[in-house]
Amino acid sequence: MVQFIRLFVFQWVFVTAFLFSASAVDYPEYKNIYVNDFADILDAESEAILTRKLEHFRKNKDTEFTVVTVQKMSNYGYEGEIEEFATNLFNEWGVGHIDRDDGIMMLVAIKDRQMRIEVGSGYGSNLNNEMQNIINNDILPYFKKDQFDAGISVGARSVISFMNSYKEPIGNRMAKHFPEWVPEFVVILILIVIFFAGFILAGFIAIATPIYLITILFRMGSSAKKAYRNRAIECKSCNKTTKKASKFQRENILSKGQLLEHMLGSVIFKTWHCQPCNKTYVRRYDKNWSQMKYRECPVCEFCTLKTDEIVLESATKFRSGLAKRVSQCMHCDYDFSEEYSIGIQRETSRGSRSSKSSPSSFGGGSSSGGGASGRW
Repeated sequence: MVQFIRLFVFQWVFVTAFLFSASAVDYPEYKNIYVNDFADILDAESEAILTRKLEHFRKNKDTEFTVVTVQKMSNYGYEGEIEEFATNLFNEWGVGHIDRDDGIMMLVAIKDRQMRIEVGSGYGSNLNNEMQNIINNDILPYFKKDQFDAGISVGARSVISFMNSYKEPIGNRMAKHFPEWVPEFVVILILIVIFFAGFILAGFIAIATPIYLITILFRMGSSAKKAYRNRAIECKSCNKTTKKASKFQRENILSKGQLLEHMLGSVIFKTWHCQPCNKTYVRRYDKNWSQMKYRECPVCEFCTLKTDEIVLESATKFRSGLAKRVSQCMHCDYDFSEEYSIGIQRETSRGSRSSKSSPSSFGGGSSSGGGASGRW
């Protein structure tokens, strides 16, 4: 009985210590999204070349690939193998596109003599074997000679080369969109469709007929609207019918701001010219508010104000992000910007969030532990 109590107390102390140490991990904050050399093993030239490679890869492939070096994982309160550390760091930073989970992270722990290439959960296990081959054949031979900068450079080049030619297997693409129960569901659906074919066909005809009539009426309305806008104007001085002004005449009739509005498509101008009186007439037609990409500028009052939203730091499951709204007038010098915070990313809202990311932050992706590791 005493031995049992001692064994229970020992196990309780061990489990408590393990859980405490796991929760005390303080993962580093990234300085940029390409190379974070916390171990300081890359010289300036090597780091600059590697950064350019990763920037070029992200621009062409639209895939985030980051390289991280640390001296020891224990410096951040972690004791254990590199796999869990890499997965948690990957998810902490949010590497990869939030909707595709396609990020890649090369992590090297120098004093622990361990390294890992962690990949996003969007790849599944498709890249594991190839990443293992790259580690064994292209990286570890250099690491065993303490040539870390060369091993990282060659390994990154091999990963980029493979990813540039990588095509996701058709089976995996289908699996993402079709769950396992789909075949049975499809059979049941086909039987239902066959059974109710008559009702479906009748319902389709009943629905399609009014839609077709509405489409015809809409087109007739659009044609009438266009004809109305292009109708000739009667000159108020000589009562003669004016003619549509030429492009050259229109440039002389409209102001610089009006010409810019017309070119941007935010406002439609119809210009008319009376030759006997040499008078001009202008009709202005504003687009629907929902169709306008350019709004009215508060300074020059022309519809030449464009607003863009830029994500400065994407939100992840662990921290909020930062975005910037920039408004700039294409006509005058008006320029306004404001920053606002983005809430912490929730798992249930992944599909409704913005997928944009800036060059200074990751896209909010995640990993489920895929990739490969190496030790030397």
